[in-house]
Amino acid sequence: MLTISSIPSFAQKFKADKYGYVAAPEFHELIKQRNYQLVSAFDTLSFQQKNKPVAVVVKNDKPYWLDLDGNEFPYNDFTDIIKAREKWLRKPYQDSERKYHELIRNTDSQYQKNRDGDLYGLIRKSDSKVILQPQYQWIQSSSANFILLKKENKYGVADTLGHVFITPKYDYIEACMVDSSGIDFFIANNNGGVTLVNRKGKEMFAPRRGKIYPFMVDGVLNILSSENGEPRFGLVSKEGKIILEPYCRDFYNITNTNYLRTETDPANKMGLVNKQGNIILEPVYDNVDISISNGFISFRKDGMQGLVDCQTNRINVPLFYNKLEVDAANRVIICSLKQKSDKPFSVYKYGLIDYNNKIKIAVQYDDFIKVEKYYLAKKDSEYFLLEKSGKVLRQFKYSHMLYVNNYFIAVNKDGLYGVVDISDKIKIPFDHSRIEPTGDYYFATENGIYNSENELVAKGNASDVSFTNNLPLRKAGIIVLRQHFTELFKDRYGSTYIPKKDK
Repeated sequence: MLTISSIPSFAQKFKADKYGYVAAPEFHELIKQRNYQLVSAFDTLSFQQKNKPVAVVVKNDKPYWLDLDGNEFPYNDFTDIIKAREKWLRKPYQDSERKYHELIRNTDSQYQKNRDGDLYGLIRKSDSKVILQPQYQWIQSSSANFILLKKENKYGVADTLGHVFITPKYDYIEACMVDSSGIDFFIANNNGGVTLVNRKGKEMFAPRRGKIYPFMVDGVLNILSSENGEPRFGLVSKEGKIILEPYCRDFYNITNTNYLRTETDPANKMGLVNKQGNIILEPVYDNVDISISNGFISFRKDGMQGLVDCQTNRINVPLFYNKLEVDAANRVIICSLKQKSDKPFSVYKYGLIDYNNKIKIAVQYDDFIKVEKYYLAKKDSEYFLLEKSGKVLRQFKYSHMLYVNNYFIAVNKDGLYGVVDISDKIKIPFDHSRIEPTGDYYFATENGIYNSENELVAKGNASDVSFTNNLPLRKAGIIVLRQHFTELFKDRYGSTYIPKKDK
């Protein structure tokens, strides 16, 4: 939306594919013009408190972040953040796997096998009590109070009191954790058909060809593959019942939510189900997000975007708009439609709808961005401040406006830059050939750094000014002014700040 680029002619939105590669000739021309060396593909990171696709570029032996609008930002090493994110995504699976292996851990050290020829029984060491008579080809106990048995080449299960609750009649049997509190079911296989058997020996459904995964993952209880030649997955409930027949190639668990993304092949289409077995989206979409944002899950197809309301499990906004941005504070959604254009980049018109897909502001504005509880909109080269009802509160007289640091960087009719607040009160006069945001509290101009009260807190050319995220008082507005290879640190009040050096 309302963005400003380091090179004005490239104030456009590029697009990366799923591998982070940008094929647009204009993007490659931008890289060439700026004399960049492209180090990495684009990846979505938590950047300046927002999720932003960024790539690493090097210019004059110095690294920078580059976003898909062509904006350049100071570089910080996100390696640890990326590793932490990947570890967080793997954690639910690893936790479930660890719990499962704890429950099925072999406890034969607590028992002594008594042998009669080629057959075995079991004696508890603590009191020498005979648990099982020697009539089994193989015995193995576990920490979850069950004993796997093999008799006449068939498998069954007994408890630690010696009661055989699953008669040895299956070709293969293993424990199945559908609830992290213990083992209540067993996966039983006969002639290639699998089913779940409870501790009363009851089969929960008719055996079928395929495979059941032996432990839950973050509320995904069991995943079953179907009997056709290719794997197809469904869901099994905590009670061991099939709640979703196998129909998709794979599930992707949306961590810490009640949802799973479904995937198909060979078209690699996606859908959405909840963990109660309800299909929310059939797997026909180009993409379904793997996270919930402001109570919604976004899905896309053929360049259009829709939203699923996670409160109601229904499609809240169908595929009609090209882009949607939820404003949870006002309970509305900024929507946009792509326009026909002969320009080398995409052109959109913006409007506003409510959570029930009712139009609040018609799609008619060239730019549209949230400003506190209001919206800054641009139409026919004029800027307006709007309420969510569409009422115009204020019309601005500037040729360009950028909302940042809770103020507007604006350009007047003479091409000079200044800063105004939401009521159009001038905070920094229109005396500058250039103004850029620097940190949380400052604005960089051609002659130094100003705060929002037009106080000069550090002298120097704006091109030598950058903001660092590596200082301990970053949130207090520390800035870095580089002059002739020396660094001057200033706090939000203009006082010199000397960071502590590591010993």
